[in-house]
Amino acid sequence: MTKPEALQLHHLPDDVLHRILSRLTFRESSRMGLLSRKWQKLWRSCCPKLIFTRATMFKPGNKTIRRTRTNFARRVNSLLRQLCAPPTLNKFVVKFGLRRKHTCHVNRWVGFCSKLRARHITFDFTPGVKGIFRGLADEKYIFHLHVFSVPDRSPAHIKSLHLSYVWLNTATTGFTGFANLKKLTLHKVSFLNDFQHLMLSECTALEWLSISCSSFTELTLCKPLRRLRYLSLHYCYMEKVELEAPNLTSVDLTNRPIPLALSESLKVMEANIKLLHKSVLYGDNLDYICTELPAALPHVQKLSITSTLCIYDELQSFAKTSVRFINLRHLSLYLPLYGDGRSVGGILRLAYLLELAPVLEELELHVSGFDNFKICSQFLKHALCVDIFVVAQRHPCYFLLPTFLSFI
Repeated sequence: MTKPEALQLHHLPDDVLHRILSRLTFRESSRMGLLSRKWQKLWRSCCPKLIFTRATMFKPGNKTIRRTRTNFARRVNSLLRQLCAPPTLNKFVVKFGLRRKHTCHVNRWVGFCSKLRARHITFDFTPGVKGIFRGLADEKYIFHLHVFSVPDRSPAHIKSLHLSYVWLNTATTGFTGFANLKKLTLHKVSFLNDFQHLMLSECTALEWLSISCSSFTELTLCKPLRRLRYLSLHYCYMEKVELEAPNLTSVDLTNRPIPLALSESLKVMEANIKLLHKSVLYGDNLDYICTELPAALPHVQKLSITSTLCIYDELQSFAKTSVRFINLRHLSLYLPLYGDGRSVGGILRLAYLLELAPVLEELELHVSGFDNFKICSQFLKHALCVDIFVVAQRHPCYFLLPTFLSFI
């Protein structure tokens, strides 16, 4: 009597094996394809996530193959030629410091994404640590959005798009916008034309927008972004932000003090504002904090502000406003101090912030520079009755103030 053959993994139905492969990382699933012809066929027909990075394309510790841009592009092309068209391509990621001279390769990959209707697309060509200061703007790849709007297909399948270190061309003929795009991330992107009116205005389903280290002077839209919930703008050196986003709940901004028009955004619950330093004598951003921010974010509940604070005696007066943070309950201030270390008069201007927040419950004050304990004590002496958490880099202290501090 013959002994029954033991059940092995490859004996399982193909649909079960497809599901197993779909749960593996790209490197793991591609290695499975080397086991046998059957596994290779399964891998070629079932690869919902394609992630091409330095880690997935080059074996760690292998120094026989140079990790150059050319070798990277050749390896990506070789893998794509082996793949059969999967039913759906969930994710396509390319993360390597490629340049404009690799346009023929990148164009092929972008067309591959469009043909297979990839849902989540990332093209990150940011240089590595060694080449971060060598890259020139003229060497950036030019990303033409019209490739997603060819006659036999539309970009309606794209749910998220991440572009880094590219030129973005939105004015090419035939681009119809991203009707279902929910998340857009742009980092170190340069624009050949009017990005906001030609692209953003057509992204009516957008929920997440993050732009950093990119070159444009203002963000103003002629159409509302009714589904936008998260807005992040970092180091774009803009001069104006004007949006109609009634469902916006979170704002993250790093910029010089600029007009911030979010009058229709009444649902903003949390904001993180980092104001860049003014290059003028006796100047800081407290006027802007006390006048512009309450008008732009009147309903915010949790607010974090990072800004230098000048403590010269010459700065005793500042602008005031009748607008209030009517719902603000948690305020965090990160204040690098500069000026005259013998003067603490300037720090007392912070007490006005407490008047702007009538329902404030917690204040976190992080200061650095000079005698932080003395400065914080002077401020607390004039504070209102709130719970205050003070963190000084040189003298860490914790203050819980149920009553007015008349003893300081």
